[in-house]
Amino acid sequence: MSATIFKNDLSLSVTKHMKIAFICHDANLTGAPKLGFDVANYMSRNNEVVMIVKKDGPLLRFPEYKSAFSNILNVNTSHEVAHLTLSQRLAIARDIIREEKPDLLYVNSVASSDWCAAGKECNIPVVLHSHEMRNELLSLESINIFKRDLPRYVDLLITVSDAAEADIIEQCSLPFKRIFSSKAGVNFQKIGELANVRDFEQPKNIFDQKLQNDKPLISMCGIASKRKGSDIFFQVAKHLGQFNFLWIGPWNSGEAFGNIALNDYRKNTIENFYTTNETHNPYPYFKLTDLFVLTSREDPNPLVVMEAIFLSKLCMGFSNTGGSKHLLNRFGVLLQGEITVERLTSIIKKILQDPLTEFISEERKRSFSEEYDIESIARTIEMEISSLVKNPITPA
Repeated sequence: MSATIFKNDLSLSVTKHMKIAFICHDANLTGAPKLGFDVANYMSRNNEVVMIVKKDGPLLRFPEYKSAFSNILNVNTSHEVAHLTLSQRLAIARDIIREEKPDLLYVNSVASSDWCAAGKECNIPVVLHSHEMRNELLSLESINIFKRDLPRYVDLLITVSDAAEADIIEQCSLPFKRIFSSKAGVNFQKIGELANVRDFEQPKNIFDQKLQNDKPLISMCGIASKRKGSDIFFQVAKHLGQFNFLWIGPWNSGEAFGNIALNDYRKNTIENFYTTNETHNPYPYFKLTDLFVLTSREDPNPLVVMEAIFLSKLCMGFSNTGGSKHLLNRFGVLLQGEITVERLTSIIKKILQDPLTEFISEERKRSFSEEYDIESIARTIEMEISSLVKNPITPA
């Protein structure tokens, strides 16, 4: 299996502390890859960073990343694009590790955990940044990617929320040597700039009609799937014709192959449901929104909630969804329990009948931005992982 390699010929004019190989299972515009690329980008200031992805995606072509990393490799070993055995994936990973000779391996999700085993075989400290929750872990186990003895190969586990941390600990057969509970972080400066772009394609409904600003707008963002609750979002739109609904992200394109709402969407056509499909800049659509609703059945700590809050949008979600409950409890509307169509329909009507005109003060927004800014998050992670190179943990 040949890899696509992008070499950065810029000479390293300053001494770098570490050489870090980042492993991302994907390079698309979803939360885990975006967070991984942003953390790697920050760490490239003081360290030499090699970015290795298991599947192609638009993040590989962003100029700020291309200039930051000394080397970018797309190894094409994702289960979504290649039919490889575990031993074949491990062999490819070992060869690349031995060629690149990093001081530390930073595996950005459990979906890339085959690299954890390869890193330990090469006697390199391994950091695992876990984004997955229970159902995702079970799904990865079913396709021979997640193994319950994963802690054997990991020197430091970083988690994006307490919910994600609890689930991976529960699903593993061994304790992790060391755990660092971090937060997800966002590049707020970049989001602010992108949100102000005026030239963007208007969302359309199934009748190819453009979105009109004649009703309050309820939005959700992500790749449409059962986990993201695309069916729940569409069913609520059917019940609430007095509002417009917008799905920001892939809905009926090839990228949304797991969208369980597609048949309902095509059979029961409604005028008040709009989609953007895949977009590299979702933030102008966030600015159109009156209420952002997280319909995910399971989500560790989705960046879209932070992004919507930063753009001063009222956000709502349910406590059983995952790690976003803490954010929503402080900066939005948190409903206890599991998400249902009936509960969501009822509460949306109540909120938009008497909308909250100022639900977060400018002072609290500044506090939020400082706490969840990607630079602050990445700085704490960098300090935490540096000790692994100075004092590497002996493999079990």
